[in-house]
Amino acid sequence: MAKLTYPTVYEDPNKGTTRFPNPSLPITMSRRPNIVNSVFSSGHEQRRPKGIPLAVYDVRYNGLFATQASILEEFFMACYGSAYSFYWSHPDPNENGEQISVRFDGEFVKRYKYHSSNGAIYEVQFKLNQVTS
Repeated sequence: MAKLTYPTVYEDPNKGTTRFPNPSLPITMSRRPNIVNSVFSSGHEQRRPKGIPLAVYDVRYNGLFATQASILEEFFMACYGSAYSFYWSHPDPNENGEQISVRFDGEFVKRYKYHSSNGAIYEVQFKLNQVTS
């Protein structure tokens, strides 16, 4: 299977091709140590690094329309949750738009917030784990 790319545009029936909104700020980034841990029968433990610590991103969208929230949910399903990795670009201009290889970590949360004159509004939240290519 070819590596997927996170959706950045979508087809809006009223506006045509539309750029996907950026996630809500802040996008929290933390580092998860990549450690191999061996426990011996004597009770001793040995740890060693297995590469550099990889980034974990906590991404949240506030105020998505139903179509936008569904596109993200369908993408999550296309990745079979955390089974497949994909390319994602951090929206922070200091990140230079570099594509990062990531996969979903855990659950995809979609919350109905309220109904506006333009339709239902949702909040979407998920975590992304950086992976080595």
